[in-house]
Amino acid sequence: MRNMTNYRILCIAALMASVCSCKKESFGDRMVRETRENTAKLCPMEVDQDTMLDSMAFDKTTHTLYYYYSLHGFLDFDSLYSDDVVEAHRETLIKDIRNSVTLRDVKKEKANFKCIYLSASSGKVLLQYDIPAEDYGK
Repeated sequence: MRNMTNYRILCIAALMASVCSCKKESFGDRMVRETRENTAKLCPMEVDQDTMLDSMAFDKTTHTLYYYYSLHGFLDFDSLYSDDVVEAHRETLIKDIRNSVTLRDVKKEKANFKCIYLSASSGKVLLQYDIPAEDYGK
């Protein structure tokens, strides 16, 4: 009986050791999985009357969170995007990232962001922003 109890204790200890030694999901793997799941669940998602979030993705090699948007209606004209408008929009994106509570874990990992805005009518890239961690971490 005592040998059986010792055997059970050893089995439980071995099981606990194997569970504890399992590799925790890395940040990159978790982001790839979560962006895939959230894209399937939430996208397309209307951001405003003329902007749709189409998908999200995470690139582990560049540590970059991608957001893909399509622009409709009034915003679907490349002639709208002067250098001043583009820079003001970039600053707004940086401010939004800095102030975002939902992106806290992503910012803690110093991930980069890339926002790509496509024309809904032509598929052409109208705007594209690269926002490295250094820019929103200031």
